[in-house]
Amino acid sequence: MAIRILLFCTLFSLTLHAQRYGQQRKFSNEFGFYAGSTTFFTDFGERSIHTQAQNSSFNLGVVHYFNFAYRDDFGRYTRDRFFNDHFKVRTDINFAYIGSLRHQGGLVAPSQTSLVADQLRAMKGELGILTLGAQVEFDPLSIRGFGDDIRNNFHLHPFISFGFGFSFFNRNVSSSLGPIDTPATTPAEFLGGIENGSGTAWSAVTIVGFRYRLRPSTDLVLHGRYQAFFSDSIDGINDNNVNSVEHADYLLSLNAGLVFYLNF
Repeated sequence: MAIRILLFCTLFSLTLHAQRYGQQRKFSNEFGFYAGSTTFFTDFGERSIHTQAQNSSFNLGVVHYFNFAYRDDFGRYTRDRFFNDHFKVRTDINFAYIGSLRHQGGLVAPSQTSLVADQLRAMKGELGILTLGAQVEFDPLSIRGFGDDIRNNFHLHPFISFGFGFSFFNRNVSSSLGPIDTPATTPAEFLGGIENGSGTAWSAVTIVGFRYRLRPSTDLVLHGRYQAFFSDSIDGINDNNVNSVEHADYLLSLNAGLVFYLNF
């Protein structure tokens, strides 16, 4: 509960900060969209890149930036401060969908003929996640220098952002052997830990990427996105043999998109 309150207060503070700057006409706006592939690291399969890469699908999103390096009236500079020239506030809406979560790895290899192996092979999951997020983005290079066509001698602009997300998700776990969460269909380590239906969860979000200037008002953006949930039930399966926090679910995504400067 304390973590949830802290995250809520952080997001609320970021919103008030942006509103205060908006009232003083201290920022310009950027708007964009992105799409890419996403891999869900979950209790479906062994937790390794090799096995979890097969539990991949797509994600897409829209993003808005508060750019403090420029005022919103004719691209004028704000006061020359380090914060203005190296930080932005980023808000986004992200949707990720995994249509076929399956157990992967040695436990379900064809050579395995136990009841547990048969139960794991028969299990299937489906998951959709909608996340509302807010992050603080740090640009190690000058935002003004990248945006100034006259002085812009570099076309790649790296960035990293940290923040939080609040997700609405819906998941469905089933088995071809029959009703799920019974001794006949579910291994003992998952028995009693199957959860279907909708829910909500907080997560920590880290984004690393770079921009490439296509036009004075348009950037191509490539970024990797790491979203760690404070829950092990996003996928609908809880492992009874381990600490759920240590085995919390998370997403890894690789995305490409466009960002447009609205009043730059």
